[in-house]
Parts: sequence; structure tokens; C-alpha cells
Amino acid sequence: MVAGGALAALAYELLAVRHATPGQLWSGLVLEGCGIGLAFAGIAAVVVESVPADRTGVSSGINTICRTVGGAIGTTVCGALLAASTATSGTGHPGPHAYTLAFAGFGLALALSSLVATRIPRILSSSTACCRSCGTGTCSPTSTPAAPCATTTASPAPRRGPTRPIPDSYGGRLVAMAGERLHPPRWVEISAVCTDPAHRGQGLASRLVRAVAHGIRARGEQSFPHAAATNSGAIRLYLAIGFTLRRETTFTAVRSPA
Repeated sequence: MVAGGALAALAYELLAVRHATPGQLWSGLVLEGCGIGLAFAGIAAVVVESVPADRTGVSSGINTICRTVGGAIGTTVCGALLAASTATSGTGHPGPHAYTLAFAGFGLALALSSLVATRIPRILSSSTACCRSCGTGTCSPTSTPAAPCATTTASPAPRRGPTRPIPDSYGGRLVAMAGERLHPPRWVEISAVCTDPAHRGQGLASRLVRAVAHGIRARGEQSFPHAAATNSGAIRLYLAIGFTLRRETTFTAVRSPA
């Protein structure tokens, strides 16, 4: 998506300075078409991956509407610019500067959209162990591979044991993760879901949980999370993603005498 937008932006900037011959126009438009195709494919993939499976149709429809509205606005602005140039040129045709300005404007808009796209949280597709144990944890900003997470009572669920988290990192720093733990026949537990408090509210946990669930579903298995009954935030997250509350379980901890 970022590469496609950047490629299309480059094409329009080239057209802004080189559009005098048919060859220059064709080369620029071919480059623009390749960039737009890559960007649209990336946008569609991100939209589908960011919503529950039963809402993909709605999200795809909204994406199409936004794309259509954006195209209509761009076409209208470009048409108004060319019409104004035609009215003042005295030749009955738009002046060369009008095309230059239109192409440059399209290129600037695409460059800005590519810059915005780089801020979309990046999800790594590989399951790499980044913590030995997350306990009742919220990821520490300084957590590194094989390092334990910091613990708080705001964790998604009380748990102990190894996990295979998928980290989401900003600049090499772990800020959120989700992974797998229990694996009964045909089922896989989604566990170790945690986000650095400084990076909450950006949808990282939601995207990571969906990524883990997608990987589990691709293997032909079913996923299930769990959360403490008092952890309303985690429960809201799982319900919003599309999970349903199946049962409430009471855990009893037994310790041997010291």
C-alpha cells in the first residue's frame, strides 16, 4: 500500500514536469496505473483483516464508497482547475500550467496518503517467541526476546506458562503482542494479549488478536480467548472482534504447605 502510493505519487510528479509528448504521457500513466493498483490491493487487504469475518462485506463496501467519493472530489477539483485555465487562456484550451498544477496536486495528495499509511501498525506474520512468560502481564516498553513481561492487574487474563506471541514493534521496541498457548484437539487458545500502556487506544491488540485467529483458522482449527471476569476491557475487545461468551469458569489455586 505504501509502495503503491509512493509509485503513483512519483508518476504524477514526473507528469507534472514531463507531459509534452504522447510518449511522456503514456509512460507516466502506465507507472501511475501500477502504483494505484498496488495501493488499492493493499487497502482492501488491510480493511478485510481489520474487521470480524462477518463484517467484511460492510467494510469492503465502505472502502469502495470512500474510494468513489475521493475520486469524484479529485476529478471535480481537477475539472474546475482546467475550466478556470480555459476561461483565462484565450485559446479555448487549458494552459500548460494548469496540467502541471493538477498533476503536482495529485502527486502531493498521494505522497501524503503514503506517509499516513506508514503509521498503520505493522503486524509480523511469523510467530516469534518474545517472552518466556507473560504472567498477568502488560508488555514492558523494554521487553526483548526471551525477556519476561511486566505484570499488572490490568492483564487480559491470569495465566502462566510458555507462549508463541506475534510481536508488534515500533522502531524495534516491543509495544504489543498476542500468541497461542493451550492446544486441545481442534482448538487453540489465544493468549498473552497485552499492550504497552503508552500505546493503547491504537487498535494494536485487536489487530494482533485477529492476526493470530486468522493463522489458527488457516490451519483448520478454532480459536478461543479467555479473560478474568473483572477485566471488562479485554472482554469488550473480544466481543467487538466477534467472539461470544461461552461460559464462566471458576479457578481454584492450591498451594502445598511451605
